[in-house]
Amino acid sequence: AFTGQAGTFTADTVRQGAPMRSFTHYTYGLTTYGGEDYLGRSESGGDWVPLVGPLAGSTGKPGLEFAYVDVDGNTTTTADEIARVDVILRSHSRVIDSDGNPVVDSLSASIFVRN
Repeated sequence: AFTGQAGTFTADTVRQGAPMRSFTHYTYGLTTYGGEDYLGRSESGGDWVPLVGPLAGSTGKPGLEFAYVDVDGNTTTTADEIARVDVILRSHSRVIDSDGNPVVDSLSASIFVRN
């Protein structure tokens, strides 16, 4: 049922049984769970759900880091110039290495802006 949208979805635009696409807006960011930082998400301003973690910085670097890069490979803070977003997650485990430090690992991804 498309309450209040009858003009948009007339009988000739969406046939019964036809596939339809839908989407959900999520906001991603840091959240705290059990006193530790996690990468989490929130759906439409709802409660935060932890996804990845616990996150921990190493050698003075944060557990979650973003870099906004223009077409020439330079960092930028101007939204219209962003061509790529680099994301780095640094997590730690409860496993201790031979020096007595928690084992830390990282994951990085580059997201290229379309259009």
